[in-house]
Amino acid sequence: MNLDFYFPTPIWWVDLDIDNDYLLKYIYDMRDKSEGRKVSNRGGWQSEEFPSDDIEELRTEVYKNAGRCILDYGMDPAVVGMFFGNCWANINTRGNTNQIHLHHGSFVSGVYYPYASEGAGKIFFYKNFDQYFISTSMAPIEKHTALSGGTVYYPAKTGRLLLFPSNLLHAVDENEDDEDRVSIAFNMALMKNE
Repeated sequence: MNLDFYFPTPIWWVDLDIDNDYLLKYIYDMRDKSEGRKVSNRGGWQSEEFPSDDIEELRTEVYKNAGRCILDYGMDPAVVGMFFGNCWANINTRGNTNQIHLHHGSFVSGVYYPYASEGAGKIFFYKNFDQYFISTSMAPIEKHTALSGGTVYYPAKTGRLLLFPSNLLHAVDENEDDEDRVSIAFNMALMKNE
């Protein structure tokens, strides 16, 4: 019998070699000037949105890698591209988390870690609840597979960039280290190239 996989959920990742010292200084300077905001964060600090022009080197790498997303979705990069919708920074100290959420109004979202120690926690991605319920409610799962699994995670790692569909539920695990987990999150939308 054959098995075909349709409707997969993509998660793209790459380790970048960019100036993290600049990004960390920029983020900590913002924190020193602002109390931040509460959105999905439980504890920690989240910045207000800031212009992507301020993180030009990272933005350039994101655009370069987002081109792969366009190709993997089967779109013509001569016809359609992506642009930054918004971005913000997070500093999570020991015990801080980000609860489960998704990003409405964008196509691809992402996170980049200018600094994350080994115990800084993981980002979890969750299968749609209805799909997960249907595959697990009738009988116990003996071995989770790509068909029956409900979650997958990636450890936070300095220099790592993750891109994922904006409608994919995700959360960030508790930071179990005494060092800060520092990230930049962002949303990207599709645009027609002129």
